[in-house]
Amino acid sequence: MFETPVQMSSLQSMQLAKHRGWRYDDTPDPHNADIAWKLFGKTPGGLAWRLAFDTNFSDTGTPPAYQWRCQVLPEQRAPRFLFAVPGRYKVGIPVKPPGFGAAIAKLLFGPDLSGNSEEYRAQQRFLAGAIELPADGTRFAGHFQLVVPDLAWGRSVFPRTILQDLVEWPAGTVPIPREQVGLHTFDGLVVLVVQHDVFHAALCERIVALGSTIADNIVAADSGRPRSPAQ
Repeated sequence: MFETPVQMSSLQSMQLAKHRGWRYDDTPDPHNADIAWKLFGKTPGGLAWRLAFDTNFSDTGTPPAYQWRCQVLPEQRAPRFLFAVPGRYKVGIPVKPPGFGAAIAKLLFGPDLSGNSEEYRAQQRFLAGAIELPADGTRFAGHFQLVVPDLAWGRSVFPRTILQDLVEWPAGTVPIPREQVGLHTFDGLVVLVVQHDVFHAALCERIVALGSTIADNIVAADSGRPRSPAQ
C-alpha cells in the first residue's frame, strides 16, 4: 500500500518512541489539525515535554516543523530570554540603548501589542534590565542574538556547548539555522521549533536533548542549583 511521507514519519516516530521509552500519540490535536503526531517524555530533571510534527498543511507559506515544548515555570507573561536573528527585523540588540525595550517588544510581538496590555508591560520589565549574551568567536554569533536577564544567568542556561548545538545540527537537516530554528519563552513555556519536512531520527533526538537541557538549566539557574550536564 502506498504511504505518504507524513504516514511514513508517523510510523518512524512511533518506532523511535518505542526505542527511547517515549510515548507516541497520533490522535487528532483539538487545537491544531495540522499536527501529524506527538511524542511525550521527561527531561533528566523530571519536566514533562512534548515534541510534535506540524505539517502546516493549512498554511502553504509555512514549512513543516518540529515543535518541542516544555512547561518550565508557572504561567507568567515575562519571558526568561529573547532569541532573535540579527538584521531580520532591521533592529539590532545592543546592550541597553534608548528605546531598547519598546523596539524589541514591538518586533517580537507585532504592532497589535497594546502598550496597555499585561504582555507589553511584562516585556518592558524584562527588557529594562536585560543584556545581550556575548557569543564572540562562535558560529552562533553569525546566526542569532540572545537577550538574557543577566550575564551569570545567561551563561548558566546557555553555555557555549548549547550555543554551538543551536547552529550545528545532524548532517543534511538544518543547513541554514537562522532560517530554520526558533527558540521562545511565553506563559512559562520553553518552545524550540525546527523547520524540516521529513522524519529524521537524529534530528528528533537532538531537539529533545537540546530542549531538555535548556529547560533543566532554566530551572536550575532560577533556583541556584548546578545546571544539567550537557547532552
